[in-house]
Amino acid sequence: MHPILFRFVHFRIKDRDLTDDIVQETFLRLWKMRAKLQTDKPILSLLLTISRRLILDYYKHNKVRLDHRDDITSELYSQNDETQKVDQHREKISKAIWIINKKLPKKCAEVFTLSRLEGLSHREIAVSLGISTKTVENHITKANRIINKYFSL
Repeated sequence: MHPILFRFVHFRIKDRDLTDDIVQETFLRLWKMRAKLQTDKPILSLLLTISRRLILDYYKHNKVRLDHRDDITSELYSQNDETQKVDQHREKISKAIWIINKKLPKKCAEVFTLSRLEGLSHREIAVSLGISTKTVENHITKANRIINKYFSL
């Protein structure tokens, strides 16, 4: 009886280990229902029915598992993309700060910081530093040119 059942399951599953598990589970379930068995009915048809249901259960569970794996995988990729974007943004900010501190002239860096980072208007910067608004505009233009040069490298 075992070889017939094994071939029946293996034909549908094509995995020897899984086939062994299903055949064993089939016999276990038959054993659990031994008190209810009718001796006048063929046992092979009952074994085939149990194994067929176990095979169907396997495919249903496998489909659910694959669906969830795809969902989890896409979620992980999505999180990874977001992390990469944040890292790239941090890198750009770090580079901009380095450029402002190391490559811009002192007054130009001060004007650019007041304008872009603190949000002051050209007029407010000019009043606080005692320079003309045209000079503020020139410093900001120069700073933008230098920063863009380093970001294009």
